[in-house]
Amino acid sequence: MTFPLGLQLQARWRSPEMAQKMHYRQCKTQDILVARDQGDEYVFDNVFCGSDYLDAVKEGKIKDHDTVVMFSIDGAQLY
Repeated sequence: MTFPLGLQLQARWRSPEMAQKMHYRQCKTQDILVARDQGDEYVFDNVFCGSDYLDAVKEGKIKDHDTVVMFSIDGAQLY
């Protein structure tokens, strides 16, 4: 069974409630960057606190209105 990713994302942006939730990444990232730039400590509570992600945002590889999809296959048997 497959779930086309594009259609799932379009459906989320169509609903005002879900569209608001889709802005979580943007808001959380801004909070973390402000705290990091000011030298404040912040809680590492999700993947947006990771240095690879934050560096990509700082370098402009990930922009405010981009949708980021993360994929984890931890523990998958690939043979």
